[in-house]
Amino acid sequence: MVLEKASEEVEGSIKAKENYNNSKPGRGRPPQFDKRIEESVIKQEAAVKALEEAESHQKLMKEEIQKIGKVYQPVDIETGKLLETEEISKSLDECFLQIETIANDANLQERSMKRIRKAKKVVLDMIATILFFHMTVSAKIEALCLPSHVERAVRETLIPGLYLRRISNQAKDADERKRLRLKSSEILESIKGSNSPLSELNTEDLEMIEQVGEECANLFQRSSSCVEGRNGQLSLRHHGLHRLSTRKLSALTTVHNYFIKRRDGTTAAERFFGSKPNEMFDYLLNNIGHPSYLLKSS
Repeated sequence: MVLEKASEEVEGSIKAKENYNNSKPGRGRPPQFDKRIEESVIKQEAAVKALEEAESHQKLMKEEIQKIGKVYQPVDIETGKLLETEEISKSLDECFLQIETIANDANLQERSMKRIRKAKKVVLDMIATILFFHMTVSAKIEALCLPSHVERAVRETLIPGLYLRRISNQAKDADERKRLRLKSSEILESIKGSNSPLSELNTEDLEMIEQVGEECANLFQRSSSCVEGRNGQLSLRHHGLHRLSTRKLSALTTVHNYFIKRRDGTTAAERFFGSKPNEMFDYLLNNIGHPSYLLKSS
């Protein structure tokens, strides 16, 4: 709008000069048309530069927002590497740092800055979702009681490969769908053959492992954007119901460390401390009071 107004001013100044030259000269000195044209051209050039800078900031902002969608994945979609919670948290922080820098360079209004700060607060919930994914995957794999080298192959290769295969069907760009499928096939092929850690397992165990792998790959479901309409809103609300409180996360961690056992009968806590801890439920029964309604009924 500013550029349009400046361009109109340039055209008006030039037209005024032409009309004056084509008309009968009046008394007195002629208006300073050249100076007016020069000033309006300077305004037009400034408006063009401002527009180019705004478009550049808009492009950079869009790229960073899209980058959030790429890094907010439990698996690196470029390499197929399973990402730890700390790595994803760092990447998200870097994205928002760039967004804030672009916003400051563009001199956005305080209203826009508040929206950015509000969006940044959601990162904590996003990281909690990633943490829940890793904890659940660990619990499911631990329950299989696999040898350590097989467990590592399932966690670091099978699940990432299956995850990339799943999200390849959701990619909007055809080239990206093809790339993800090829990467998924490459990863999954790497754990086949006689040299694979999975080759020593029987058919029944392999089917069970693949089933668990599929379940783990399907665990992480990102909510749709609010701008996608009613379906996106419903998906986002459904996703919100899955947020875990700090209390529940602590309880899940305790169950993982002290209750889930491998095939050899050891818990994560026992392997870490080198000694067998007390049975978790025996400890709870001895140290936590019964609900009042049970005491009354007894």
